[in-house]
Amino acid sequence: MKEFLEAALDGEMAAHLDEAERRQGNKRNGRGSKRVKTMAGEIEIETPQDRHSSFTPEILRKRETILGDCNLNSVQKHLPLYY
Repeated sequence: MKEFLEAALDGEMAAHLDEAERRQGNKRNGRGSKRVKTMAGEIEIETPQDRHSSFTPEILRKRETILGDCNLNSVQKHLPLYY
């Protein structure tokens, strides 16, 4: 689950940082860590950050710490893209 969430967040960041964003000076700016509670227990993931802090992930939103049922639907929607 950890690897999937990190890969999905990286993909969302890559889509966010399109040519227009980069032209405005926005680019990757390291990673932050985040603890997330799942049905299997608590995991710590690394989340990508951008310089302008304008990145708003869909699969696991900012300040969200519990991967609940509605998030699982989002994860299931993204699974075919990776597997």
